[in-house]
Amino acid sequence: MLMYEFEAIALVAFLFILTYLLGSLRNRRLAVKYAKLIREQMSPYCSRVGFRRLGLTGFRVLCQPKDVERRFEKIEMAVSLVDRENLMHYPLSLFTREHDRLVCWLFPRNEVPFDLDVLSLAEKKLHRKLLGMNTLKEVQGDQADLQGFFPPLASDVRAAKRFLSHQEVRESLVKASNVLRLLSLSHSESRIHLVGKASRESIELLLNLALSCGGRFG
Repeated sequence: MLMYEFEAIALVAFLFILTYLLGSLRNRRLAVKYAKLIREQMSPYCSRVGFRRLGLTGFRVLCQPKDVERRFEKIEMAVSLVDRENLMHYPLSLFTREHDRLVCWLFPRNEVPFDLDVLSLAEKKLHRKLLGMNTLKEVQGDQADLQGFFPPLASDVRAAKRFLSHQEVRESLVKASNVLRLLSLSHSESRIHLVGKASRESIELLLNLALSCGGRFG
């Protein structure tokens, strides 16, 4: 009986170690690929794209815009990878549906004149919180091409409608609709905040959306 228990413990330990090694290797390779994609996407707009490790499973990005562009004062990003080194991640992910995440902060050269939040239907708690603050109003309009989102919330409905109806912004938003979780414009911080699913296919879509939004205030 003790022999079987020892073998079971040894097997579990082996699985944890194997998962840690393979998961670490997978995350390192993904981090390199994501960083390469970000550098390729941002190099035409930035004179420098720098990277810094963020914890054990991610990295930060700081982009210095080119002087000729100067639509942005600065652009920052963070990429966080799921815990592929942990054996428990795999069964739990069936319920939590975790995924690698890209977060962007863009600070346009000119002031962002209103607040706007575009939320995925998956962001129910945040949507309820924003509605409860009573500082934003729903932007009513044609949502046929954005069915995966709550109606946008804005401090200035008319300005938000003009912004969301701009062709480049709208097209980028629709293309990124399956991977975007949050698009937020802040007047007080004069910044654009974007959160979405990171993958080899989605990073380009999300960055195109971020740059399209920022270009409206550059």
